[in-house]
Amino acid sequence: MKDSSDAIVLITSRDRNRRDFGTGFVIDREGDNTYVLTCAHVVRDVGGKEQVVAGGIPAIAIASGEEIGFDLALLQVQGLENQPCLGLRLHAETNQKFEIAGFYQFDPKSPPALRMIRGTLGEPIQLASRDGSDRINGWDLKIEGDYYLQPGYSGSP
Repeated sequence: MKDSSDAIVLITSRDRNRRDFGTGFVIDREGDNTYVLTCAHVVRDVGGKEQVVAGGIPAIAIASGEEIGFDLALLQVQGLENQPCLGLRLHAETNQKFEIAGFYQFDPKSPPALRMIRGTLGEPIQLASRDGSDRINGWDLKIEGDYYLQPGYSGSP
């Protein structure tokens, strides 16, 4: 893999009139099925689980965290076999370097652009579930350079 952007897929809608999009990334493959992680609100914004497309291929939303309060969704796609899997990490440390590749709207008349953002992890934080019954660990992000997270980066690793 050249860099983590090779595992990134554009999440869109089957409905060509919808302009909402997001980012997802390949996390596993089993036979002909590829599994893509994204945000649950991305699936909702592109029209719901019946409308979601990952990397240009219709996808099935097989799990969504919206019901339990975390903004994650797992998509199953038949295809994407040429895209590498990006491993999930369970441990990180303050000042560790990171890369985030995601899609954003570079120009309203053009397709979304993919940009890599780099930086270091700041202090650990905890993110509460929507109903407040649970928490997950996260990080403040110290982004280097002139770029920043934009709409469309939702679902980026």
